[in-house]
Amino acid sequence: MEAMPLRIMSETGTNTDPADACKKQEEALAKTPLGCLGEQRQRQAAPILWFILIAVSLAFYVKFKPLATTETPGGIIAFELPAMFKMKGTIPTLHLWQLEQSALAELSLKFDFLYILIYSATLSNASVLVARRMFQSGAKTLGKIGIILSWAVILAALFDCSENYYLLNILAMPQSKGLPDMAWAANMFAVMKFALLLLTLSYFFIAFVEKIVTLFCGSKD
Repeated sequence: MEAMPLRIMSETGTNTDPADACKKQEEALAKTPLGCLGEQRQRQAAPILWFILIAVSLAFYVKFKPLATTETPGGIIAFELPAMFKMKGTIPTLHLWQLEQSALAELSLKFDFLYILIYSATLSNASVLVARRMFQSGAKTLGKIGIILSWAVILAALFDCSENYYLLNILAMPQSKGLPDMAWAANMFAVMKFALLLLTLSYFFIAFVEKIVTLFCGSKD
């Protein structure tokens, strides 16, 4: 009697060849924002991207630290999302800054476009690498979430660009009648941006916990 080929039962109740499932996972991973690099280049790029992100973050902190005052402790973030620091709003926050600080805030937002490119590439790449490890460990749901988040980070970057656009307009036209609408739009884009980035960082934490549990308790297999 010939041996039947090993097949696994999918969530839909149909038989699925493990090789086919693995192939589909790799195809899905290849369609992510940086999937064209391939696994090896993604792994090689990861530490470089993280190093650049941390270095630029520290440089931004030192350069734009004067924006964080007693009245605006959150600095530029208090301007982007005043509710986070219990500020009255974006416009009132602007009025708390001196002319030099407003100019520095404008410079910060312009340089932020470079920062957006760096963090989106870093986090999107990391999401794919974590997703691949989740697939390999058998955590398919977490793997699929990682693929989704690799695109969510790009969406967060677009929200960030839109937010910066409105904030730069506020700084350029402080007497405009449209300030309240521009401030509201900037705040909404900031909320959506931070929400997606927080989801991505939470995913990394969950994946880290899963790895620790696997190390101590062993895999399901």
